[in-house]
This record gives sequence, C-alpha cells and structure tokens, in this order.
Amino acid sequence: MSERKQQYSEMTEAEKESIFKICKKFVCLLEKARRQGILAIEENLDSLHEEIGGINGIFMQKLLYFVVDGTDGNIISYIANHYTDSTCQNDYERLCFAIIQEGTLALQNGDNPLILAERLTSYVGLSESDSFLERIYENYDRRR
Repeated sequence: MSERKQQYSEMTEAEKESIFKICKKFVCLLEKARRQGILAIEENLDSLHEEIGGINGIFMQKLLYFVVDGTDGNIISYIANHYTDSTCQNDYERLCFAIIQEGTLALQNGDNPLILAERLTSYVGLSESDSFLERIYENYDRRR
C-alpha cells in the first residue's frame, strides 16, 4: 500500500496559517516588484525570517536573494530542489518549500500577482480555495 500525502484540510491551524502567510507575502512582493522593479523587494528580505518564521523564512529569503541578484531560474530550481530533498522531513515542509519555489520563480518571471495567487491556492485544493483566495485578496485592489 502506498503512503498517502497529508492533505491541507488535515493540517493544524498553525500549519495552515503558515502556508497562508507564505502565499500572501508572495502576492504582495510580486505586486511591488511589478510596480517598482525587482530590486525594490530587497528591502523586505531581511525581515522574512521573522515574518514567515523558521526554516520557511530562511528558505524563502535565500531563494529571493538569488532572484534579486539575477540568478537564472534553472539554477534557483536546482538549488531549491536540493534544499527540499536535504531539509524536508514531512509533507507539510515539502508543501511549504514547493510553494516558496513556485512563488520565487513567479517573481523572477514577473508573473501577474492574481494568477500567482490562484497558482499558489491550487496547492490547498478546491474545497479550501475560495476562502483562501478571499483572505489573500483582502485589502487588494484587483483592478490594479
């Protein structure tokens, strides 16, 4: 019998909130980068460890510094995959790292923040998607 991955709906409220913070932060950073340029996000990177917390904050900060420095996306993916394999101990950590990698590459590509919000929300599943997106879009003007 194969092991079943832990679903978002089965995670603790703290784990769900952590995933939400990561997604919301990426949407905000992408909006800032599209308006002011990718270098504008550098001022936000030093506080990521405290804001996102723990290993997720460290991983996010590390990958985003690569983006600000102009590192190629394939190299970022290579590094991210190796950190995921050597660091993550459970499905929750793997999910967080996957979301961080997806958001990082979207930032590097200059993707649309609303499309990124939908892409990141897809990690939590359809049953949770509407309420998750609603929270991401709070205080966000979709017409921008």
